[in-house]
Amino acid sequence: MFASTSVKATDIPSLMKEIKERGKSMNIGVLGTSHLGLILAKKISATAGGDPYQEISYRSSPEMIRALLADDIQLMATTYSIGGPHLKDGKIKAIGVVARDKSLRMPELKTFIESGYPDLYTDIWAALYTKAGTPKEIVEILRKASAEVTAEPSFQEAMKPTGSEVWNMTVDKMQAAFEAEGKAFSQAIEKFNLKLN
Repeated sequence: MFASTSVKATDIPSLMKEIKERGKSMNIGVLGTSHLGLILAKKISATAGGDPYQEISYRSSPEMIRALLADDIQLMATTYSIGGPHLKDGKIKAIGVVARDKSLRMPELKTFIESGYPDLYTDIWAALYTKAGTPKEIVEILRKASAEVTAEPSFQEAMKPTGSEVWNMTVDKMQAAFEAEGKAFSQAIEKFNLKLN
């Protein structure tokens, strides 16, 4: 979670307190193309209590980071590759990690889970897909080839600046992950009484 310099919080507990106190005077950026950020934003707001902050929708992460730098929004959850470059010059700050696991690039930051908020996380991932109905043998060839490429030291080194990690999964494990994530989203929508427009 990245914050503009107008946010006084320096860690997750102080951020939750500030969200509750500031309410509607605080804006969080969310990608209009993804419900992941919107669900996370609504879960954080509901957990903090008080008046909910304003969710401002953006078409892209670069557009959203510009808004954070201008203090048009005060919070955004994004990857290290988007927010990280702006940390060194003090234009924004990192408050905590919204993924389940700690950040490889910012290991000093706590996750929301570590800070006592077990429901406040989202993982961003990408996968290699193929057309429905592709024979399993071909799918396995593609999976093995991508696993070989992502295991290459040069690929691993190229991923480090982004803060991304490579997970090589079988098709069955990937399907199980999809189903678990879908179930978690449904539970979050129900638990937090979320309305997605």
